[in-house]
Amino acid sequence: MLDLIRQTGIIPTQQLVKQKVHILGVGAVGSHLALTLSKTGILDVTLWDMDKIESHNIPNQAFDNDMVGQNKARAMAGIIEKATGTKYKTRRRWNDQSLKGVVFSCVDSMETRKAILESMDSEGIFIETRMGVYHGEVYTIHPNDKEEVEFWHGNWKGDDLIEEKSACGTSLTIGATAQLLSSLAAWQGIHYMRGEKTARGLTACVNPYLIQEL
Repeated sequence: MLDLIRQTGIIPTQQLVKQKVHILGVGAVGSHLALTLSKTGILDVTLWDMDKIESHNIPNQAFDNDMVGQNKARAMAGIIEKATGTKYKTRRRWNDQSLKGVVFSCVDSMETRKAILESMDSEGIFIETRMGVYHGEVYTIHPNDKEEVEFWHGNWKGDDLIEEKSACGTSLTIGATAQLLSSLAAWQGIHYMRGEKTARGLTACVNPYLIQEL
């Protein structure tokens, strides 16, 4: 069991025990996010991912070399159980289920992100991350807040405008940016659990350095 004495009072104990959390996409951002949330003591988390770990995932995701070929969600759940003693649930595929609670969307497709938001119950919050090499964005939307939902749609971007590519067409990512965005997303979830105001949009850049609200 985790010794959370140095986090006492930051997140209400009731939230740690009862708050339902979903992480859809356990890749660059999602894997680091899952590990971060587990070490804050959040217990009821479901990890969603159908992909297998590939060798090129190791540098920017929270997996080990000996996990290549394993399902990402199950492998991450194993890492978390070993590190914290907490058992997280896993699912391979999201099939338009309506989700409640804190829903982190870290999937690759913008169309899928849109579908997740539109399927959500009015209770809960939708937190979405978008990552480039040197920059990223975090959107935090209450599904029952019309203005926030319209703000999200107004900042819609195609997949080709989010991903940065190498000369040969390979998507470029780096773990340092993924960890920065996972921390910002985690804090948005923590603010929500504490009953505090969340920023509907954050942009972060490391070249030059900048973090500000959209």
